[in-house]
Amino acid sequence: MIDKKQSSLVRIGLATSIAILLLGCSNRPSTDISRVITGDVGKGKALLGIVSAYDLDNHLLGTGAINNGHYTIESDYKGPVKIVATITKYHDEMLKKDVVANNLQMGAYSTVSGDDRIVNITPITEAALRFVGDTKNPSDIKAANHYIAQLSGLKDTDPT
Repeated sequence: MIDKKQSSLVRIGLATSIAILLLGCSNRPSTDISRVITGDVGKGKALLGIVSAYDLDNHLLGTGAINNGHYTIESDYKGPVKIVATITKYHDEMLKKDVVANNLQMGAYSTVSGDDRIVNITPITEAALRFVGDTKNPSDIKAANHYIAQLSGLKDTDPT
């Protein structure tokens, strides 16, 4: 038979177990690397700005700050994505100095999956984005990226 002291200990143990279980099942974001879209922004080298990720229905998936040419957006989205960088400062390689930009925008279409979540943004990816226009077809995105890359002298590569 369980006495009052043992009963109290059982209740405390049960309450602690339930609390641990509930904390483990919370909706807190994971720090798992597979939950991010990341890449570099190149216009010279983008130093400051914001990068936004959208699905092909133009729903915002997340945003991230440009930090010394690099960005990271937390998102567990998988599929075709449009990434738009709004650049406020970049390093002009020709002038060899930093330039303040008035919300210069460049973008890229790509498809992100669990294995490939890197989307770089360059003038080449911006040209491919403009070439394909508004699309919801992942094969159009891939074809446009490869076509513009080949026109730019990059062979057999995806510019993102």
